[in-house]
Amino acid sequence: MILENGVIRTMEPSLPTARGLAIAGEWIAGGVGTHETALASPDRVDVGGRCVVPGFTDSHVHFPTWA
Repeated sequence: MILENGVIRTMEPSLPTARGLAIAGEWIAGGVGTHETALASPDRVDVGGRCVVPGFTDSHVHFPTWA
């Protein structure tokens, strides 16, 4: 999958943002600039200029539901 046309926050001080992000399965395969948008991919998502921050997950749990 390729996310394109966005602001990708890389959390890397030497390259804080990228315009595209390539995802292969569960792995981030690339995100260094605009060259990801040239890759062949059946799944392309135009994020419409939105900000994407890779790596965040919702890990909260409601313990009473397991009691």
